[in-house]
Amino acid sequence: MAAKKSEEDSLDWQSDKSLAECNSRMLTDQIMCDVTFCVGKDSKVFKAHKYILGSRSSVFFAMLFGTMAETKSKIQIPDIEPDIFEILLKFLYTDQIDVDASNVTGLMYAANKYGVTRVLRLCRSYLEESLKTDNVCVIMENARIFDDKELSQKCLTFFLEHPVACLQSDAFSDLSPECVKLIIESDVLAVSEDQIYMAMIRWAENNCQLKEMEQTDANKRRVLGEMINLIRFPLMNRTFFADSVASGNILTEDEKITIFRLMVGTRGSVHETKFSIVPRSPTKQVCFRFQRRCEIPNPDPSDGSTFAMASQWDYQSKKSDKIGFKVSKPVTVLGFILYGCRVQRTEYYINASLQQSGHILAELITKVQTDPSMETFKILFPEPVPILANQLYGASVKIHGLKSYWGEDGQKIINCDDIQFVFSTFVNANNTSVEMGQIPGIIFSKQPQEEETDEE
Repeated sequence: MAAKKSEEDSLDWQSDKSLAECNSRMLTDQIMCDVTFCVGKDSKVFKAHKYILGSRSSVFFAMLFGTMAETKSKIQIPDIEPDIFEILLKFLYTDQIDVDASNVTGLMYAANKYGVTRVLRLCRSYLEESLKTDNVCVIMENARIFDDKELSQKCLTFFLEHPVACLQSDAFSDLSPECVKLIIESDVLAVSEDQIYMAMIRWAENNCQLKEMEQTDANKRRVLGEMINLIRFPLMNRTFFADSVASGNILTEDEKITIFRLMVGTRGSVHETKFSIVPRSPTKQVCFRFQRRCEIPNPDPSDGSTFAMASQWDYQSKKSDKIGFKVSKPVTVLGFILYGCRVQRTEYYINASLQQSGHILAELITKVQTDPSMETFKILFPEPVPILANQLYGASVKIHGLKSYWGEDGQKIINCDDIQFVFSTFVNANNTSVEMGQIPGIIFSKQPQEEETDEE
């Protein structure tokens, strides 16, 4: 009886099936196929249907039905891996796709080549949601390759929000010169020129190795090219410059002398140098404590009570979200970064405060209107608040409004240039902790330091 049922199913696989299910069966069992592709270096054979492909992709339509349509019985596609092509085909037939770290780059290439914009958008969304300090350079490079300016800008923004960790990541050394230039020329790259120099030397060493060049100072300077001018040598720590830069031959002797004059003199010879003396990020900086921002998948704004809404950060308890922190040097706190809501336009009523030992040092009561494009928003206190080193402070926000994004993979210790933040968890903080929750960033500025003086 079971054998007979199976036989009937094989004869009638269309009944009571959806369009996607029937399309999938046609593809899987190669029923009525009329086009053949040889994919990858080994020319793996895939059979498909011109009608389906032409109806889903303008590129396939031109290839199969246009005035310059392919006439060969087998179409060669050597530049796409077979597993990637199979995933793309499945999407074209069923609208189903699973984007993950192992296939996202290949899918972006294939979707870009064949004009499947929906897959491109899904890949971009996956990458944006996967941004971390250890992969942002890889994603930024992919964005450059595919000329995705929107994704590239988001990567740059993320990099500038987490500059120290991103600059020190192994992937930085693999960036193209175009991406490196975009980062290093930024006026808001909030790290010291010493750190920038060391990162650029690592990048130069890696590129010398790739080009099979001996790792001499002359060759490092050669691969750095004009990017050497983006390092603001006159702003370096004098001791670091003398010991780590001037002792080598990355710079010419004339360049070293000019920079030393700028460091110790009145800077009257500014016109003599091509290296900028304008400090980066002269005002506010942000200490971001999460590596990953979380959200609900495919939120449905039409139903505020669905799983979509239940999956977000909740403010129904009326408790304050709160996180403790210490800093290694005195800074001035300007405000906080908070997560917004992606589901719909909303208005948040916020009571934010900076506290120490139960005392409120600064308070802000405000309302903020957000829209789905605002992943985060900032709130600034009416007056800047200077705080001391190695003292415990609390960032507290009581929020009334719809549920929001939240952060995960929080870091306990974060270095922002030469300022170290150490975060700690408070009890009864609406589940916000070091590891996850609200208040992803502290907006601060460095307090003025006395000018270095040379000892006699």
